[in-house]
Amino acid sequence: MAKNTVSSSFRGIDVDQYNDDAYEDNGTAENGDVASPGPDDAELVRLLNQGNNVEALKLAIAKAPLNSKQQAVKDKALQTVLRIMTSFKNSDIDAALQSMTNPDHIDTLMKYIYRGFDFPANSSMLLNWHEKVYAIGGVGSVMRVLTDKRRL
Repeated sequence: MAKNTVSSSFRGIDVDQYNDDAYEDNGTAENGDVASPGPDDAELVRLLNQGNNVEALKLAIAKAPLNSKQQAVKDKALQTVLRIMTSFKNSDIDAALQSMTNPDHIDTLMKYIYRGFDFPANSSMLLNWHEKVYAIGGVGSVMRVLTDKRRL
């Protein structure tokens, strides 16, 4: 049994640095990239006018402003992604999701779906998307979205 329980000199590492109260978000991604300003609207409109919904969705997901501290940028990106998602037919959703090879993009799409539930007018469309994204990402995708500190 330890004789001196008040002393913390026995610690090999400082576990207090991992305390949530000491967390500092510096606005950059884990790999040092600067926060994305969001998708380029002109490029997305061009892709949508050409009927290339899949590429528009991929571009919007890839340029998601997850590390941005400006809520207006995040809201604008959300509205853009919701507009892209509503342009899909139900039969085309599976093919679009199969073309997404990056699992991080599936998680980001799931973040947009959950954030989109704030707008009840889109609920039925978002439930269709959720069912299909869940089939690919599974429970892990839902858990990563719900526990991630980076919000949309």
